[in-house]
Amino acid sequence: MQLASCGQFADLKWQPFTAGLVAGVANVLAGHPLDTVKVRLQIGQGKALSRQVLRDFRLLYAGISGPLMTSPWIAAANFGVWEVVRVALTKEWPEHFASKDPQSEAASGSSSAVFVAGLASGWLLCNFTCPMHNIKVQQQTSLGLGLWEAVLRAGPRGLFRGYLPHALAESVGRGWYMLGFVGSKRLLGVDSDGRQAPRGVGGELEMLGRRVLCGCTGGGVAWLVVYPFDVIRNRMMWDWRREQYSGMGDCLLQAVKAEGLTGLYRGISYSLARALPVAAITLPTYDLALKYLSA
Repeated sequence: MQLASCGQFADLKWQPFTAGLVAGVANVLAGHPLDTVKVRLQIGQGKALSRQVLRDFRLLYAGISGPLMTSPWIAAANFGVWEVVRVALTKEWPEHFASKDPQSEAASGSSSAVFVAGLASGWLLCNFTCPMHNIKVQQQTSLGLGLWEAVLRAGPRGLFRGYLPHALAESVGRGWYMLGFVGSKRLLGVDSDGRQAPRGVGGELEMLGRRVLCGCTGGGVAWLVVYPFDVIRNRMMWDWRREQYSGMGDCLLQAVKAEGLTGLYRGISYSLARALPVAAITLPTYDLALKYLSA
């Protein structure tokens, strides 16, 4: 009974977390092979990987055991926390965070609420994902390295190598990820009560197409903003012995000195080619799973 008295919080329950879990599985299966190639490109091993993949396609799934065991749960927490924070902001400070868009409900939250909730969920979860990302990078860049071998090699301190760029990439990236998705949905009239949605099978396919396009927008915007942080964190995590980079500032200076500012966007074209289809699968999967579970 107490839960029902909490208004909007009564509607949250388990649905966003379960929908996030489903989306997390889809994200790992679709994105891990492309992520392996991205990391290799960023540290300069792209050509070697292309030759190795011709011999064994399974190399693209190197290091997937860790993400498959953990990433769906992280995604569940990420989407769930985002929803909780967004609702809390809208409920407690409606004058600042309630939506002013006439095509959507005030409770859906303003752009500020969507972005701040993304920042909060991304930062909270980055404290758990930093060790996982370190292990994944170790496995992706060292052929045949097992999960526990990667853990033992890095050690407790090494598992948090690159924490600062990781935190920036995850928090700022999550904010833009969700803002790009939700903002484009509002622009295209997806889930807006103020517009007449297309009907019939053709209408449903049209709305699905719009939702996929919005997912691409969210993924693309996020990666364009935070890609330099991703490059820095992967280089720092690859240098687990701390032989090349003393910290984030040193890694940044070396990258700019050696390659110019363009070095911070090394592999961006491939990363976008990866991010767009993965986000096009992940975000609509979350959306549709949440609608189904909440029906």
